[in-house]
Amino acid sequence: MSIKTNSNSEEKISFSISLQNFFHIFIPLFFLMLVIFAFVYWSNIKAEMIVLKKQEASTTNLQYRQLNSEINSLFKQLQIFMDDSFIEYFLSDQNINLQQDLLHLSKANTNYDQIRLLDIHGKESLRINFNNGKPFIVPKDQLQDKKDRFYFKILSELGSNYIYVSVLDLNIENNQIEKPLKPVIRFGKAYFNNHGDRIGYFILNYSAKKILDQFSETGITSIGNHMLVNQNGYWLRSDTPENDWSFITADPDVSFKNKFRFEWDKINKEDAGQFETNNGLFTFKTVHLFESDNYNSISFYRDEYYWKIVSFIPRHMLAHIRKGVLESFAPLLIFLSAVICIGSWLLAWLQLQKKSRDVQLKKLSLAVQQSPVTVVITNTKGNIEYANQTFEKSTGYKLSEVMGENPRILKSGTMPESYYKELWDTISVGNIWKGEFHNKKKSGELFWEATTISPIRNKKDQITHFLAVKEDITVRKQMEEELRRANDELENKVEQRTAQLQEINASLELEIKKHKSTEKKLKEKQEALRRSNKDLEEFAYIASHDLNEPLRKISSFIKLFELNMKDKMDDDAKNYMNFILSGTERMRNLITELLRYSRVNIKDKKLKTISTDFTVSNALSNLELMVFESKAEIIKGTLPKVKGDETQLLQLFQNLIGNALKYRNSAPPRIEIGANEEKDNWLFYVKDNGIGLDPQYAEKIFLIFQRLHTRNEYSGTGIGLAICKKIVEQHGGKIWVESQKGEGATFFFTLKK
Repeated sequence: MSIKTNSNSEEKISFSISLQNFFHIFIPLFFLMLVIFAFVYWSNIKAEMIVLKKQEASTTNLQYRQLNSEINSLFKQLQIFMDDSFIEYFLSDQNINLQQDLLHLSKANTNYDQIRLLDIHGKESLRINFNNGKPFIVPKDQLQDKKDRFYFKILSELGSNYIYVSVLDLNIENNQIEKPLKPVIRFGKAYFNNHGDRIGYFILNYSAKKILDQFSETGITSIGNHMLVNQNGYWLRSDTPENDWSFITADPDVSFKNKFRFEWDKINKEDAGQFETNNGLFTFKTVHLFESDNYNSISFYRDEYYWKIVSFIPRHMLAHIRKGVLESFAPLLIFLSAVICIGSWLLAWLQLQKKSRDVQLKKLSLAVQQSPVTVVITNTKGNIEYANQTFEKSTGYKLSEVMGENPRILKSGTMPESYYKELWDTISVGNIWKGEFHNKKKSGELFWEATTISPIRNKKDQITHFLAVKEDITVRKQMEEELRRANDELENKVEQRTAQLQEINASLELEIKKHKSTEKKLKEKQEALRRSNKDLEEFAYIASHDLNEPLRKISSFIKLFELNMKDKMDDDAKNYMNFILSGTERMRNLITELLRYSRVNIKDKKLKTISTDFTVSNALSNLELMVFESKAEIIKGTLPKVKGDETQLLQLFQNLIGNALKYRNSAPPRIEIGANEEKDNWLFYVKDNGIGLDPQYAEKIFLIFQRLHTRNEYSGTGIGLAICKKIVEQHGGKIWVESQKGEGATFFFTLKK
């Protein structure tokens, strides 16, 4: 049950870390995508607006050219009609066919809505009406008096060299605006006889409907509303038909100028341009009537008069265009968001996997680097590519000195070459070699190593490197040699003593028997001691190599068996396999911890000044994953410097902090680490808020193999605190615990100043 709970907890932590990594990746990428999307979107909007503005400017220019073309065409016609000799001919009494000639002229040009001749008093003497394609001569009884009309008053004051041009407005008949509406431009000229006397007036009403209709048709293909506005800001053609000529027919306040006050000020001041306001996009160009160089031969009388061609695209249409661009990009934005989301989650998951692998590799690297045995890795040629710190301590060579070198630099010359040949013959075919080397250190000192060399294979089962694991057995060899010499000496002494006893006379026979009995017992004790020492030495050797090797084989073959047979095993079989693996792992850990306990010895070591603050930091770094997973709060006080062995003090703090992290309750661990100064010692403490323990077990927990909990509750070998006790005592201090069950525990230990 506890295994499932731990698994669920780890899954939750992994998911939480993945989620954090996801947001760390997704948010910057998403905002970067938004920035790029906004840039592309606004670039497209800008491009759309450039095209739109060019289209509107092009349409406006086309309308401008059409209007100018019509004006130029009209000018050519005016040159004929306004010629003095031509009109004088029509006004003279000699032309008896005047009415018919003007009638034919009206039929020939459908834009001439009216052709009129006025006498010097303003009375119509002749009028031709176009009348919807059927020109006719107006009867004399329907001719009107135009003396009160504004254009007659102007004409009556003009000289012979002027042509009068009216503004574009609506035709009026009998003081009423003619229906349907007829937009016209009036051209007039006063004519004089040879004596300079005014003899009459010629007036031509030019219909502007064709011009305005053509203007509107040209603007149909454009998005904007194309309008024609006079110099006073009144619509001649507006965006809605009901506003056309409203300043004459309806309300003079209904005008472009009043509807777009700000825009009209800008349009009226400039000849042409394009700009955008809150109302929309405006494109305009000014048509100046009869100001071309073509008219230099004619003098026109008119007020300052011009037209403004205005293209207007309302704000809502611009917004619709921008919305269309946005909608065209929306699927891409959604797709990219989905890709970024999926990619971010995948990267977050890979990042978590990498971090997990890095943690495992870091632990493995630290384990190999800090291993008490020498670890060397060579390539297939035997050149060294890696060696741990123990190698440097054992051989005296620095790591930088041996990189790329062959291990033959350690050869002492005391072993036969056949020994090395047998080694290479074994490992070169992929087998494991075990044996002992009598090697030479850099200093020249000889030493013994028990070595196991294994091939390392890649995924293609090709040998790429060799791994050598070595243990210095010089002390063991020396002890064996000393024991052999001691035995030899003892045997010699026994032989000598026996010879002496044989020379004693019969009178001392009883004494001799007694001595013999004593000698026999002594031999038995010596033999027992020799066997005991040998057994202990063999046990240490077996524990470090021969016991671990069968355990590794059992574990490897069980895992291989499980891999090949997992589909054929039922749940009971799988449980049995797990029990076997668990048991072998516990035995390996037990042997490792037992050896570690036996190596705790500083008798021959030179103690150094150690910063316990730095040592605790290293211990916390080694326990970083446990601290993170348990969400522990670590409170570290000011820690002193002491004399000691750095490796053993690191093991001491790491064991105590690790126990505080392990034996926790449901609440996140809170661990305090500090020290108080005493007279001759420093009193250190490691305090936690964990499960605590019954005070009756306060001394028992420091004994080797003593546990207060089952392995199902908490893992471990029961040697950790025993190692702590041995380390503290080796440093001349003492260690104890103060605790109540369920109320946490505080471990105290002293170290000399």
